[in-house]
Amino acid sequence: MNEKENMEQNYFSKKMTPKSDSELIEIISSDSFVAEAKQAAAWELDKRKIEHDYKFPEPKQIRNDFEKDYDFKPKESKGWKKYHENRLLFFGLACLVSAIYIIAPTIFTFKTSLTRIDGSLQSADILIEEVSSRNRVGYEAKSRRATLYFSLIGINKRFELMENIGQDYRHEKFSSIKKRLRNSQQITVWIKKGEKEISKPKVFQIDVDSKTVLKFNEVKTEHTGIFAFLLILGFGSTGFVLWRRYPDKFERIFNGKPAANNN
Repeated sequence: MNEKENMEQNYFSKKMTPKSDSELIEIISSDSFVAEAKQAAAWELDKRKIEHDYKFPEPKQIRNDFEKDYDFKPKESKGWKKYHENRLLFFGLACLVSAIYIIAPTIFTFKTSLTRIDGSLQSADILIEEVSSRNRVGYEAKSRRATLYFSLIGINKRFELMENIGQDYRHEKFSSIKKRLRNSQQITVWIKKGEKEISKPKVFQIDVDSKTVLKFNEVKTEHTGIFAFLLILGFGSTGFVLWRRYPDKFERIFNGKPAANNN
């Protein structure tokens, strides 16, 4: 391998070596891969002497007077430090808000706060749809989400159950509930009393012909793990930032020393 081939490598180069020509061309033309991955695929095609339409970015020019122009003053370092601390603080607060205002209302719901809605089935079906999310490096992750939705005769509400199923094409539990709903005579849906006027209330329990097909405790505790994880991340992140900014106050708290008296 010559000197040029040694230079034409990055993090993705080794991953491109076992791929076929068609896979490499697909990576270059796809929007789901970052620029570094496309560049590594193009290098591999060049080694195989296969034509492609990828345009390599122009190399960045490094100025010789870099050290003269760059200001290495301590205040720059402190500025970057504060910037990252602010981002970490925002992340921690976002975790706490998500845990307290989104997940906690479900976990801390009690059976006495629910009301029942009785009726006969009007319609019931399951929708499987693809969802995607993109990370910081631009890679797009795709999965599938299952939604069981149904309505009752004379009740102006749409009841929904939703869950991510990864790469599966079927949700067995939702399929079983849909079958029970379609073969039912009487359906009871339990929702919060405060959501009686909402068109899409949160469903906490479903009874079909006096038999429970969706249990209250399952709905209440399904996100307990995420709730605890978000609390740990939230308190850990915000606590770390506050400790970095006010180390003296934290030391007094942990050592049991009273606050200084200014009088």
